[in-house]
This record gives sequence, C-alpha cells and structure tokens, in this order.
Amino acid sequence: MRRLVYAALSVVLVLLPAAALASLGVESTFMRLLTTGVPTGNERILWSGKFSILADTSISPGTEDLVFTLESFVPDPESPDGGAFVQQYSVVVPAGGMLSTDGGVTWSLAPGTDTALETLDVTAVPGGGFMVDLLDRHAALPDVDYGTVRVTLAIGDDSGSVVSTMIAEGNQWLIAPSAPAPPAEAPTQSE
Repeated sequence: MRRLVYAALSVVLVLLPAAALASLGVESTFMRLLTTGVPTGNERILWSGKFSILADTSISPGTEDLVFTLESFVPDPESPDGGAFVQQYSVVVPAGGMLSTDGGVTWSLAPGTDTALETLDVTAVPGGGFMVDLLDRHAALPDVDYGTVRVTLAIGDDSGSVVSTMIAEGNQWLIAPSAPAPPAEAPTQSE
C-alpha cells in the first residue's frame, strides 16, 4: 500500500509541472523547411500556426522573450518510447523585440531586434487565440529526417507544443495533408 501511495505521489509530482507548462495550445497550420544537404546558414523555415491561451493566462509578446523551437523525432529501438525528439533549430526574440502599433492586436519584429528571423507576426484573432507567421531565410538546418517534428512555442513562462507529420519533396519538407474525413453514411429510414 505504501508503494502505491508513493507511486501515485511521484506521478503527480512529475506530471503536474509538465501540465502547468503547457499553457499554450499550439497548432501548426503550415510549415515548409528547405534544406541544402549540409547546414550552410541558407536553409529556410516558414511556419504558420495558431495558439490559444488558458483563461487565467496572459501574454505580452512585447515584454516577454518569445522562443520558437523545432525538433525532429529520431527513432531508437532501444528506447521505451521508440526514440526521442532532438532539437534541430531554435530562435529567441528577446523581450522588447516585438512591437505593436495597434494597441496589442498585432505584434511584429521591432526594428533592430537581435534575431535571425526575417518575419515574425503575432495577431490576435476574434474568439480568442493568436495566429503566428514566422520566416527565417538564413536558418542552419541539418540534413536529417524531418518526417515527424515537434514545434514548441514559448512566450515568457507560457509554452505549448504540437507534433506534425511532414513529407519530403526534393529538398523541402512540408506538413503532410490531413486525411480527408470519411464520408458521412446516408441516414437510414426506420421501419
């Protein structure tokens, strides 16, 4: 019985902090990775996504660090999880690196911000949540398998992640299209 109590307590102590960190609900709507075979600093990342925040959470892209991280899944037959996500790219926009000229509806990179990004826009959408557009034309992406990737977005101490399946087309990787929904069955008449 004592072991069961300790096991339950351990699970709560391990999982509760992880759940507390996932305060952003992140979704990838589009992603394109251009690779060159070896990292040259001319690879590209184009990511569009959405995120929502918990009701008791607030964010301020202008006064908090914003971090975007891309990880690829590396299979490992010895691992109990079948592999692990390995960071391939990360960029930080420091606090003060984003500017809003419309009262906080849209945030964009402030002039002179120390970041590799060419474009980063965060826009509030009706009904809550935000859209994000990010472009880095000078990323250093290793030539690895990006078939399964995890994107993590963090703003201050709020973060969230999403896993996506990607397909290779030449030297680029794109989010795999979603499978079409199965057709609805025709209603049947009851006798």
